[in-house]
Amino acid sequence: MGIAIASFIILFLLSEAVLHLRQWVIPLPAVLIAAVGLVVASNWSLFRRE
Repeated sequence: MGIAIASFIILFLLSEAVLHLRQWVIPLPAVLIAAVGLVVASNWSLFRRE
């Protein structure tokens, strides 16, 4: 459970960084990273039952 939360926080910070870096470009990469992060976090919770 803690790992999923930590991963979500890290991915959120990464998406924020991508948004700031991509100010002049469509922030599509950040959206994709956020979506993948949510999927990975959900799957990780299913695999890691604590």
